[in-house]
Amino acid sequence: GVAGATNDVAVDSPNAGPLAIGWRLKDGKIDGVTVTWTPSAAALYTIEATTAGITGTITTLVTATGERTDVVPITAADPLYIETVNVVIVES
Repeated sequence: GVAGATNDVAVDSPNAGPLAIGWRLKDGKIDGVTVTWTPSAAALYTIEATTAGITGTITTLVTATGERTDVVPITAADPLYIETVNVVIVES
């Protein structure tokens, strides 16, 4: 091996199924990102959603591994300025 290098490590995804992302609307503004996913294990998860420079984060305790939908609240934004969203799910 190369001095100072580390071996590759296999990491399991915290999501065991398809991921669907949507928007929660209130008064014509987007105020949340809906994340439909299937946890791979019962655990504590952090879900972060970033869109148009706005980041929202929730931490949720998952006790069952079936499909679920969580809402990550964000500061209300005009849909005209929302083009993409980045979602990160981390098992704590």
